[in-house]
Amino acid sequence: MKAILVKYHGPGNVRGSRFKASAEGVASIYRSYNHALNGDENAEYVAKELANLHGWLADGSRLVGGELPNGDRCFVFVNS
Repeated sequence: MKAILVKYHGPGNVRGSRFKASAEGVASIYRSYNHALNGDENAEYVAKELANLHGWLADGSRLVGGELPNGDRCFVFVNS
């Protein structure tokens, strides 16, 4: 079973706020915070982008996510 971990990274001196999506065995991706979306929507967006990049949603699965105690979000695949 594959899971996607999404972490929020706050703004620094050079870069604005961004989200990092990572999963075992693939390169992580970073996406800037989209201010048209809220934090949960941003996390889901970047998780879906990583999943689509690797074709993990091609079988009709959908992502279901939740928040971990440290504030990170984790998404897993559920067959429809």
